[in-house]
Order: sequence, then structure tokens, then C-alpha cells
Amino acid sequence: MGLSGGSPMTRLMRWLRSPWPAATLLTLVTVGTIGTVVVVATPVGCRVPGLHVTASKCQNPSQVAGIPSASNFPSGSPYPSGSPGGGPPPTYRCSPQADSCATPDPTPSPLPSPGSNVPHDPSLPPYEFAGSGSYPLTYGTASSVGGSGGPALNCRLPIYAGGPGSGGFLVFPDRTFIADPRSGVTAPSPAPGAPQPAQGPYGAQGFFGLTYDRALARWVPVPRAWVAPDGKRYAYPGVEGIYVVDVATNTQTELGAGNRWQVLDVEAEGIYAVQQSAAGLWLLPFSGSASQVTSAGYWTSVGGGAAYGTETSSIPNGVPTQIERFDLKTQTTQHWLKVANATIFPFGFDAAGQPIMSVTPMGSGTSQLWLVKGLGTAEIIFNNNNNFGLPVGDSHGIWLMNYQSTYLFVPGQALNVVATIGGQLAGGCA
Repeated sequence: MGLSGGSPMTRLMRWLRSPWPAATLLTLVTVGTIGTVVVVATPVGCRVPGLHVTASKCQNPSQVAGIPSASNFPSGSPYPSGSPGGGPPPTYRCSPQADSCATPDPTPSPLPSPGSNVPHDPSLPPYEFAGSGSYPLTYGTASSVGGSGGPALNCRLPIYAGGPGSGGFLVFPDRTFIADPRSGVTAPSPAPGAPQPAQGPYGAQGFFGLTYDRALARWVPVPRAWVAPDGKRYAYPGVEGIYVVDVATNTQTELGAGNRWQVLDVEAEGIYAVQQSAAGLWLLPFSGSASQVTSAGYWTSVGGGAAYGTETSSIPNGVPTQIERFDLKTQTTQHWLKVANATIFPFGFDAAGQPIMSVTPMGSGTSQLWLVKGLGTAEIIFNNNNNFGLPVGDSHGIWLMNYQSTYLFVPGQALNVVATIGGQLAGGCA
């Protein structure tokens, strides 16, 4: 019997077999579980639908100088009403004349001794851990919001709330939000008579998420993994085939016509993709024919020079997940991660390409995010990831965002609450 049930992890696993799992994952993990939220965008009214702020102060009018009007922001929240716990949605107020919002900053939590990595039993294979759900965070959680602690940040973090036009920047060190109506983008329409692009998770044709492409200073309508490292191209799935868009000219070409593809990652050499409900991994170069790099395995993510997935298309209930790693250079597969009595899902990557895994105990227990640095080596960077969108790794560390807060995991230091603004990440902070 395949994975089934009502937990967030099993719902994610079911959606893996859908045509567009990367885009759907953003919705299921981040959008489908959270409540109505608002963001401080200007002192007048102090609200813009879609994002959520309980920041220590409202935005100064001077901070929106040079930014076009935010009238293209969506008029409705993308989130369902009600809080994750089933009660009424939280409300946050900020007086139009006030210099500070009413909700206080969170209280710092004490930090445990550093270096509490996940213990590995040497009697087990290098890739296998004995259990889950009982290990402490590597460095614990501390709040730097409104205080002097935490990392010194002076950058702009691109984030968004839902559909086209909901993007903007979380600005540090002020921890304020600037809406950017330039984020109202969708993929270009195909040529007349060509198959239409698939509909993304927000109901907009040709929209699968948002990424801020810093190389060309433009927003693109796809997840970050679908943008080439140099920022010059992005890819997205059509009903059949994959479209590659030149960001500078907004023109596109079609690759892999006649097949239904799931885009996993775009690299300098081309697009790594899988065919719906079929084993194997394919590379579609930007010029030339598609090639199958392996005919085995069911792959869900690509990063750091490797693909991650499972040997079979489904896993029986009660059977722990065993994650496989396929090296793109050597084209060899190895067992990579298994945790007794737990299901595992590749969740993202840090800036070095090390995989972040979502580990969920079977039965009772708390889901966790593990940074897996190698065989038998892992750190727990967060507990209870059910309300998080996909992480982003950059030079500052690993960014995480849920419906009301922004977190930054700094290796060797702490997991910091750096802002009380919620939404979804659209890139690194620069």
C-alpha cells in the first residue's frame, strides 16, 4: 500500500507523483497550513494583504522612495482563514500614526552547548540512524529581533506572499518590508497553436512561484531551483515539453516536446527533469537532444552535484524511507540516509549544496529539518517544519520562513529569529 494518511509529510509524498511537485510543495508546506496574514508596507494603514508582520516598527516613508506604487499587490490573501491550530486567525495592529507596532518582540531562548550533532550508532551502516524525534537542535533558537544579539545583517531578502505581484524585500537591519510591483510576472505565452503552460499552484497560468533574479534585477515566475545559476534563463513545464525562457528578452524555446516532465533543477549544462510516473533522471541541454543519465530511481531534487530520491515509486506504510544519492559526475548511486521509524523527504540545500532533509517520525513525534553533511553525519536545525516553505542557503547561512517569522541558521552559532515577518523566500539576502 502506498503512503497515505493525514500528516503533512504523507500529503507531500502523495503529491510527488503529480506533474508539478516542486511548485505544489511550496503551496502544501507553506500556504495550505497557515492563516490570513498581513504585512507592514507603509505607515498609512500599515497593512498589505498576503504577508504578515509583527515587526518592532512600521516602515518609514523614505524607505519606499524610488519604488513604484504597490497597487499591483493582490487584493486578497492567498491563505485560508483560520490559524494552524484551528482557532481564529491572529490579528496584528499598527496605528497609522504610531512609530511602533503593538505586538512585542519574542523572548530569547537559552542556547544549549554547541555541537550536539545527531548521534550515529557505529554498528549501523554509515547511512542509517537509529531513531528520530528525540534529538536536540544543534544550537537551539535565539531571538535577535529588537535586540543587539544575533548576526549583523545589512541586505535585502526577497520574499513573496502568493500569486503574481506579491513580491518585495525584507530589508535589514531595519526588518521592514518594501513591496515591489515589478513582481507581477508570468511566463510568456507560447506561440499560437502550441500547448499552453501548466497552471501553477496559485491559479495563474504560467506562474509557479517567485524568484528574484539578482543577475538581471528581475522577478521570474518560477521557484529558485528552476533558474539557471547565471540568472540568464529559467525553465518551466508545459502540458507537454519544457519551456526555456531567456530572461533578458522574455523569449522562449521548447525542449523535450511530446513528454510530460517534472522540472527538478536548472544548471549550467541544462535542465534536470523526470518524466511523470516513470523511473530515471534526464538531462535536457539548452541545445541538443535530451539524454537519460540514469534509468533507475525516483528522484525528487537535484543540488550540489547530486540527485536525491528513492529506489521505488512508493513506500509501504510503516516502512522507513531510504534516501538514495546519485552522483551526477560519476553517475553512481549510493544509499545516503535512513532513519529507523521515520519518513524522509529532500527539502532543500544549503549554500554548499549539502542536502536538508525533512524527517518525520512514524506515529507520534515532531518533524525536524536535518542538515546532512555526509554519511552518518547530520545536524538538526529546526523542529516542527510543517509550516515552512523551502529553505534558501546563502553566505549568511540557511534562511527559513513560516507564516509569521523569518529564521536564519548560522552554522556554529545559533538558529536566530531575525524578523517577525512571514511569507515565502524568493532568494538569498544581498
